[in-house]
Amino acid sequence: MTGRFFLILLALGLCWSAPSPARAGWWFGSDSAWEKSGLDLHQGYDENTVISLSGTVVEISPGQGREPALAVVESSGERVSLVLGPGDYWREQGLELRPGDVVSARGSKALGKDGVAYLMVQNIARAGDSRDIALRQRDTGRPAWSGGQRPMHQRPMPMRQMRGGGRNH
Repeated sequence: MTGRFFLILLALGLCWSAPSPARAGWWFGSDSAWEKSGLDLHQGYDENTVISLSGTVVEISPGQGREPALAVVESSGERVSLVLGPGDYWREQGLELRPGDVVSARGSKALGKDGVAYLMVQNIARAGDSRDIALRQRDTGRPAWSGGQRPMHQRPMPMRQMRGGGRNH
């Protein structure tokens, strides 16, 4: 009995001490604050959690390349990180936000794994600016940067050429 117990302990000790590949998760080893959120920029929009809010921009993170641009807004004593889409796409929209700007936004609110409240922005406008930037479709939340206005499951139908000019023979 003690021999078998000793072998089990030895086997467990070897398993725990064996090298294993490093894993980067939302909780450690990640360079991006967005990655720590655990949210999906493209598919994470939930129509059931859509809200509107107004607040003051307190911080901007422009995002590099495909990393999302974020604007932290203080609204009713709560800080919410507005997810503005990939940094490159956001810059193309031409609405430069600065700390102190008052904005109104509508989108899907979610709590990230990092404990931060995020709003996947559908529309955003700066107070005093007549532009209302649409970042997602109003009815589905589909990102504007993913191209086209078709639902994801639809593809264009190829045109079929009819023989004989379309006449029945």
